[in-house]
Amino acid sequence: MQPYLIFMDIDGTLVNDQKKVTPATRQVIEQLQAQGHLFYIASGRMYVLATAIAHLVNDQVHVIASNGAVYETKDGLQVAHLGRKAVLAAYDAAERAHLTGHFFTLDTAYDNRNTYSVAALRAANIDRNNTNLKTIQIQSRAQIERVADKIINGIISDYKKQIQLKVTHAYLGRQHLMNLSSSNRGNIELIPSHYDKAVAVQAIQKLSGIPAERTIVFGDGMNDTGMMQVADISVAMGNAQPRVKKFAHYETTTNNENGVAVFLKKYFKL
Repeated sequence: MQPYLIFMDIDGTLVNDQKKVTPATRQVIEQLQAQGHLFYIASGRMYVLATAIAHLVNDQVHVIASNGAVYETKDGLQVAHLGRKAVLAAYDAAERAHLTGHFFTLDTAYDNRNTYSVAALRAANIDRNNTNLKTIQIQSRAQIERVADKIINGIISDYKKQIQLKVTHAYLGRQHLMNLSSSNRGNIELIPSHYDKAVAVQAIQKLSGIPAERTIVFGDGMNDTGMMQVADISVAMGNAQPRVKKFAHYETTTNNENGVAVFLKKYFKL
């Protein structure tokens, strides 16, 4: 059998609600890797956190992180940056609306508030237990200005301020400084212009020589719909938002029911 590319979102897709990769899912992935198929996780998480999840399976799982702004290839790590104007516009917008802003490099999260609540961490998919992650509180606009050129992507979040999030999303959209997306109703994902998961998937398809006809994509959030459109085999999780399911060719069971493994076992007749 010719090799396939298989891309999996993390939260709500590859991992269950306890943020674990189940033994059943790991077993199916390893079976298919042994047959020559290539696996990637494709996440909005920053690189150091996405890599940690990939390693829960094994070190042969490759990584797309920061919603496509960072991805691994045989030629090395490809990295794009949000851009100084975009970073400062997002920081100022978050401050005005009293929202939490997280700004990421490969291994450091800069936060505009000293408020790492459970809700804020969940909305931003940040695991503070990861020992490779550095977190720095932004004390002033001058501080974010000093690191703005290093920022890859970011998230503005607050589950309790839906109106402020919508207003901020609309404002930043009118600036045309970056791509905007969302992995859940509590965040706005800030992505470099001209980048998203789909762009990274297409680059990997080209470099690997594996076409859309042999590309499988799993996802549950709106930030997965782009890559669903560049794969001929797009799969929505059972727990996906209804509007996400409209972009998928197939639907599997939920992330708590080994949805990735269930589909792959059926598709590859394992």
